[in-house]
Amino acid sequence: MDLRCTSVGLTELGALAPRAKSSISMNDQHEASPQVEAEHDREVQPVDREEPPRIGFPVVGIGASAGGLEAFFEFFDAVPEKSGMAYVLVQHLPLDRDSMLVPLLAKHTTMPVLEIDDGMPIEVDHVYVFRPGHGATVHQGLLHLGPGPVEHPNNRPIDDFFRSLAEEQRERAICIVMSGMGTNGAEGSRMVSAVGGLCVAQDPESAKFPSMPHRLIAQGNADFVLRPRDMPQALLRYARHPYARGTDEPLRPGTPESDRVDEILGVLRARTKRDFTGYKPPTVVRRIRRRMGVLQVSTLEAYAHVLRKNTSEANALADDILIHVTGFFRDPEAWDSLRTNVVEPLVASRPDGAAIRCWVTACATGEEAYSLAILLDEAASASGKRFDIKVFATDMAHRALRHARAGIYANGIDMDIAPARLERYFVKDEGVYRVNATLRAMVVFAPQNVLQDPPFSRLDICSCRNLLIYLEPSTQSRLLSLLHFGLQPGGTLFLGSSETPGNEEMFEPIDRRWRIY
Repeated sequence: MDLRCTSVGLTELGALAPRAKSSISMNDQHEASPQVEAEHDREVQPVDREEPPRIGFPVVGIGASAGGLEAFFEFFDAVPEKSGMAYVLVQHLPLDRDSMLVPLLAKHTTMPVLEIDDGMPIEVDHVYVFRPGHGATVHQGLLHLGPGPVEHPNNRPIDDFFRSLAEEQRERAICIVMSGMGTNGAEGSRMVSAVGGLCVAQDPESAKFPSMPHRLIAQGNADFVLRPRDMPQALLRYARHPYARGTDEPLRPGTPESDRVDEILGVLRARTKRDFTGYKPPTVVRRIRRRMGVLQVSTLEAYAHVLRKNTSEANALADDILIHVTGFFRDPEAWDSLRTNVVEPLVASRPDGAAIRCWVTACATGEEAYSLAILLDEAASASGKRFDIKVFATDMAHRALRHARAGIYANGIDMDIAPARLERYFVKDEGVYRVNATLRAMVVFAPQNVLQDPPFSRLDICSCRNLLIYLEPSTQSRLLSLLHFGLQPGGTLFLGSSETPGNEEMFEPIDRRWRIY
């Protein structure tokens, strides 16, 4: 789930004394070393094993609701006939309303404008329009209609399409959020940003209904805030940059380009006090090149100069490296296993009034920390016991921590959280959900460099999901030793679905499939 934390020193970890194995055991074969395994979820694939975008040109998803028609027209009036991109328009339209968008848009562009059919291939310099009442996604270069008319009250067609676009296209995914009420598009845009794509918000002053672009801007994922007529030129510049075209040469150690990356990391360390030397080079280089694509900087030397002159860009790069894919109860089966195999036995074994201590490293915007607190509170209520539940949640990204502390999330979370949980732990308020006081009191957020600052101790559960995949093997080992040190005997480690702790002298599997040890 996370691209998070830094990797400074930890020489003290070598002196940590061995301890008893953490967690309850299962008979399984041991694995030799910390590692990550390839899996089908491209959003959390290890960066050095990523598949490239599946379509050879950028695909632009444009989401709008009320007031979007005028924004569409203004946008396409400025798009050249041969832009080298494809465009997919997502608009809220009920099933019983005919869409006149195809003939209307045809007056504003010379590109073919087509209503989506299931299995339709995406072609360059084409425009695709959603059918009324239907959702759609993209997979393997083809557009796919939803199984039927969308009547669900929690329908989030823009989020759904943006999420599929992120998984399909990575750096060639571009999402635009235009005029509309509510927050649809905000969650999907976070996915696009997390995988290295580009996010654009309509300038709220130019939007008839600014709620949707406002939300994207507020959550910090908008790379550009522009009027519709100014967007095409920004997209063209991005699409022609080597980052989006995929023509960047791999860096080789000892070359001038590799030295420039070291220089950039040095400037970043000096400007932001964050050290990324323990991250896998592809992770860091890819994020540097994304920022170069956004800023239209062509060389690493020029970008290093920008960093030295511009503190805000140093912070933007650090935030980019720390960005992640996250969500409430991400990988639901893993959370079900944690509840059944860890949380419920833990609650059953503890006396009434006891403390339960947990730590969520690299907590990002807080979804995972709140998810864990919900599981613990539900199990406590079912047992008729009361506990002093504390979920410590830490991160290096101050912007993400502010979001987590506020506990305000877009309506899209209702696709990930059961209605009963929404009713019990959240308050709905003007297009967003707010964490209620009971849940908020269980979670303590704090800034922390997980590899430099002292760990929490006497922990029952430690969650470190989808962080190891971004770290060098030696840094993985140091982090695992630190987490083991923080767990009390019998404590549980919860990893991401493509991670393992390697040497099982420290950790024994509870559920190997879902990485619970």
